[in-house]
Amino acid sequence: MDRRRTHTGTAGSNQYTKSQAGSLIKGPGGRATAKSPANNTLLTQLSDRPPQHYRCGEVWGTGCPAVVGPPTWIHTQDHPTADHQSSAAGDESTPPEILEYLSRHEEHSVRLLVAGNRSCPPAILEQFSYDEDVRWLVVRHPACPLVVLRRVSHDPHSDVRWGVAANLTSTPDMLEEFSHDRDFQVRWRAAQNPASLPATLVSLLADENPNVARAAAANPSLPRPLLAMWQLAHS
Repeated sequence: MDRRRTHTGTAGSNQYTKSQAGSLIKGPGGRATAKSPANNTLLTQLSDRPPQHYRCGEVWGTGCPAVVGPPTWIHTQDHPTADHQSSAAGDESTPPEILEYLSRHEEHSVRLLVAGNRSCPPAILEQFSYDEDVRWLVVRHPACPLVVLRRVSHDPHSDVRWGVAANLTSTPDMLEEFSHDRDFQVRWRAAQNPASLPATLVSLLADENPNVARAAAANPSLPRPLLAMWQLAHS
């Protein structure tokens, strides 16, 4: 089965072939999604809370007074609309129960909005890390758990690796490994990350790509004497 995924950023646009692994579960709209260990964890966390019900207008911004609640959160076939759901997916005030529901949406664009939502809970981000369509965005999220960053740090897709290298949660040992990555954009992100140790930055100062070297020189974690030496050698 072919997957065509294109997104624009510093790394440019890429296309990948999707191979779905693991068992499958059905999400909203009948979509088949990769089953992950995080699914059960997330459902357990939500089940520990008393059932929440909201006005349709509160959740979806429809102005509708009808009460909605789990498991569907939708009270008619055409209400709320796709636009309402997309809006809620990107809204930081959307309740976590709704974000969990939307995280299983059949539309790729909706799942991306949830993954990029600053209020997205870590448990949902962990669930998303098994979704190849949105993993590249998950690793850029400031709340992405370190366990997820470590697990996907060797992802075959460079846009995932450079997202991990850019994440401020990544540890010095991870960034040291990224400093030797075959993709210069991964090394460039490691050179920019202030969590990189001076030894890592010194090696990146000698990188064959001048953008990587300049990024290492601009890193605030590089000791000033070492920066002065580099500047003198390149003046």
